[in-house]
Amino acid sequence: MIVDALTVFLPLLPEAFLTLCALFALGAGVFSRVDLRKTNADMLVRIGFGGAFVLLCLTGRETFFSEDGLFVSDGYSRFVRIAICALGALSLSFGQGWLKYKKYARFEYPVLLAFSVAGAGTALCAENFLPLFLGLEAAQLPLCFLASYKRQGERSTEAGAKYVLISLLSSGFILFGISALYACLGTLDFSMTGKAAAQADTAALLPSLAFIAAGFMIKAGAAPFHSWAASVYEGMPSPVTAYAAVVWRLAVWAVFAKVVFYPLAFAEAFWSPVFLVSAVFGVYAGAFGALTQTNVKRLSAYTLTVSNGFILLALQIGEPAPFLFFVLIDAVLAAGLFAVVLSLRIGGDLSEDIGTFAGQGRAKPVRAALYALIFLGMTGFPPFAGFWRRFFLFESAVKNGDLAPCTLMMAGSFVLAYAYLKIIRRMYSAQPKDDLSSVPLSLKAALWGAAGVSLLLSVPVSPVFEAAERALLFTGG
Repeated sequence: MIVDALTVFLPLLPEAFLTLCALFALGAGVFSRVDLRKTNADMLVRIGFGGAFVLLCLTGRETFFSEDGLFVSDGYSRFVRIAICALGALSLSFGQGWLKYKKYARFEYPVLLAFSVAGAGTALCAENFLPLFLGLEAAQLPLCFLASYKRQGERSTEAGAKYVLISLLSSGFILFGISALYACLGTLDFSMTGKAAAQADTAALLPSLAFIAAGFMIKAGAAPFHSWAASVYEGMPSPVTAYAAVVWRLAVWAVFAKVVFYPLAFAEAFWSPVFLVSAVFGVYAGAFGALTQTNVKRLSAYTLTVSNGFILLALQIGEPAPFLFFVLIDAVLAAGLFAVVLSLRIGGDLSEDIGTFAGQGRAKPVRAALYALIFLGMTGFPPFAGFWRRFFLFESAVKNGDLAPCTLMMAGSFVLAYAYLKIIRRMYSAQPKDDLSSVPLSLKAALWGAAGVSLLLSVPVSPVFEAAERALLFTGG
């Protein structure tokens, strides 16, 4: 009996371990002594993240299927789950430092974060639209609570209410699209979808595909469904914003890519124009939106709108390896960007004013240099990491005959680069107005790591990309 149960849950063993630790952490937070609640919960969740990471790494390149065929752990899902687990642990560290700094420390934060990461991993392993949808909901529901974690803050409460509405809208779109797809094809299994679609009227499937695409793009904050992101990201507690923008966003795009590359690959004629138009629009909407921002979290939201545009271009190319290569570098640089946001500490408070950067090149030369490297990498300014990841996308897209969209996107990305170059110029030309406080070790590690990636990948990375292409073969189906 136990062996059969393990066979069923083998693909989800890391997520099961993380969930079990989160449940024990929840119990420890409720029943432990008041002074030990947070310590015990933090320790158990850290054990959960560490154990899940080890289990994912130990499986190597083996592919595991559940007995009922609903889940599979393959090279694609394992790679993304490792990244999500590592970035989730980093987000936990961000959050713990911020909660201690702001005196909002409660045991619920790590527990909710662990449940969200486990839900994302479940969705990535799904081989059926139903567990995929349930996994996404299990990942996003804790985030709705985390958005309002600062319960007595008006901005956080407003952001939480908005995010709940956005979550319901996007989930409704996806669920309606899945329902329509089932009505047309009679199956929800990924392995059967393509075969059933070959015998169905493709035109009848277009509404379901449109709703599924809209739902995922709303969740990720991609244009033209990006207008909610700036206000919600601004109102969320800063570490929650970092988690939503880095880990959750990575999970949404990875799950959507799995759907596009595998069960719905028959609809390439539909995906291609939708992704191209949305990609071009997203780059310009994000770039021009960033020009007028004075709040660093809103600036980050519009920056990610631009990045989402390039992710859509990676999806349009239709190859898993370039997509994963792009989104991984994007996630690392985005983590660095939000480490910058969380490191703008003045005395006993966090600053969100872009004017805080003024003069930091003189006051904090090392930290300012790290900021500049992250900004240049995130905007795709040559020759840093962002430039080369986009170079590979443009190279593949141009081979597919998409020269005009690539030219437009390249021009739009320079508008975003201009917005960040203004900040860098102020860092080194203006007089410092504020003295930034020291930051925890986790933030320092994130700043140095993201800046290092931006600098080290400032040379052609063909060998790295080729190695990723060999290692990240999509084995679904």
